[in-house]
Amino acid sequence: MGCNAAFPALKLGDMIARTDENAKVMIVCVELCTLHFQPKNKNDNLLSNTIFGDGAAAVILVSDADAKRNHLSGMTINGFYSLLLSEGKDLMSWNITPLNFEMVLDAKIPDFIGDHVDEILSGASKRLNITSETIDKWAIHPGGKKILDTIKNKLQLNNAELKYSYKVLDEYGNMSSPTILFVLNEIMKAGNKTGDKIFSIGFGPGLSIETSLFTYAE
Repeated sequence: MGCNAAFPALKLGDMIARTDENAKVMIVCVELCTLHFQPKNKNDNLLSNTIFGDGAAAVILVSDADAKRNHLSGMTINGFYSLLLSEGKDLMSWNITPLNFEMVLDAKIPDFIGDHVDEILSGASKRLNITSETIDKWAIHPGGKKILDTIKNKLQLNNAELKYSYKVLDEYGNMSSPTILFVLNEIMKAGNKTGDKIFSIGFGPGLSIETSLFTYAE
């Protein structure tokens, strides 16, 4: 699942917490992207070596009842929306070789995502009952600077609205699955008020799109 792996893990954890009010679910994402570095003079390899790094992150999910009982603050999961843009399957993928997992990362990915970002937001808006105007904070997977720049321009956002994603990319790079948890952590550290809505988008092989909506609660 690549960079998107945290989203299905959050879905499963959310389902467990909703069906068992005493459940405490820990999700751990660990990626050692540097293991796949190879000294090859290929654009895909050079690009992945440039932007990818190692990282690990964890998150704990509890039920709403448990959070209220223990006076916990944090992000409430409101829902998810997924989309498969299969026409982009050749742009991002893994090729398994005898030596390593060779990443295919086409330079056309930012433009491809930009061409479909309105479709992504439209589908998520219908599923999650939101609009871009009702989103207080954006948590976009920083797959690369050009991806963030393209989404910012297409959705008419400003640098401040994507500052958490830019910060994580600048300080850690793209760590694959833990990266979106790093972005959400930056949002948590920045301070929030009850009712703030945080919308997240991730991109993975396939080309698969994952989105989620969170509401901050105290």
